[in-house]
Amino acid sequence: SPALLVRLMEKFGPQFIGLKNASQNFEDFIELRRASRQVRNNFSFFTGTEYIVPAMALGAVGTMTLLGAVCPLLVNRLFDVTVKGEFEKAREMQETISYLWQIGKVYYPSHIKAMMEIMGRPVGPTRLPLIPASQEEKRFYASELAWLGLLETEPKGW
Repeated sequence: SPALLVRLMEKFGPQFIGLKNASQNFEDFIELRRASRQVRNNFSFFTGTEYIVPAMALGAVGTMTLLGAVCPLLVNRLFDVTVKGEFEKAREMQETISYLWQIGKVYYPSHIKAMMEIMGRPVGPTRLPLIPASQEEKRFYASELAWLGLLETEPKGW
């Protein structure tokens, strides 16, 4: 809560330099950021979300995105153009990232892992009770990554 954040900032002082908010709730993000500014202006916020453009527009200094493991060049370009304020360019890239998140989040994390495997970055299957992506689902993800041009433009492997 904002009140707890203020108490923690006061208790731990300047060595408490930032917070990751992965709620994907921008109302919470705004209220936490607003509360932190009552204590100090240089407190940093990261978001754990695929929605880089709104997070940065609301004051995040960065994001921790899962899709950076699938399409790191796209995520990096999106971050760069967002920081520069080139929102026309950023919107299209954000929509691509959002689409990948929408199709991958249904059975998270197994389907994000499937996309990583397709991109040459296998991290192993999910553990029970989570079910790994089927071969049919992997073919679907491969076709979507190809359709988006990511199989051609993103690096393969680690």
